[in-house]
Amino acid sequence: MDLIVPESDYFENKKEWQRAFEVLKQAVEEHPNESKYLCKLAFLCWYHTSESDGDRENLKESLLDRTLLACFVEGKKKFSEEVNFLVVFGQMMHLTPYLFEHESFDYFAIEKLALDYIEKACILEPDNIFIKLLFLDTREVTEKSLSEKLFEGFKKLLNIEKVQEKEYNKLNNKVAHDISNFGFSGLMLEFCKDMNLPK
Repeated sequence: MDLIVPESDYFENKKEWQRAFEVLKQAVEEHPNESKYLCKLAFLCWYHTSESDGDRENLKESLLDRTLLACFVEGKKKFSEEVNFLVVFGQMMHLTPYLFEHESFDYFAIEKLALDYIEKACILEPDNIFIKLLFLDTREVTEKSLSEKLFEGFKKLLNIEKVQEKEYNKLNNKVAHDISNFGFSGLMLEFCKDMNLPK
């Protein structure tokens, strides 16, 4: 994954959200075929709509909502086979499906699409432990919760022998320890650190 955009990270780290937004919006226009800019812009909008405590500087919620949805529609057309898009949008959509509802995509369709995106990312990058952990988190996979056949399928997909609490915690701790090495930066990196605290 490559979601590092130093130009916006500078402003994100200073909590100058309006400037970060403008930098990312311009980068999307200048680099329409590079998914990382669209993903970072969408994430900034998503975060300030769903996760921040109102600390969004001059960014209006209606602008954030419109931009997030536009990024989703554009990204779905252009980047639905790219890991950057699948991971970022899969995670955002899984956490807040209601923010992505539009036209024929209702809450449940978005929920399903989120899981499909994360599974596809896992298939595309089976050795990426961050994606494996995200996959496990979105499925709440345990030996007890799955039929034997389905569990065997998950083991094969994830390339791990058992999805038990001990192994899950080990994987989570490894991700938490190495979180800076997965291609995130700025606000996205801080969010991922908070989401992947050692257990």
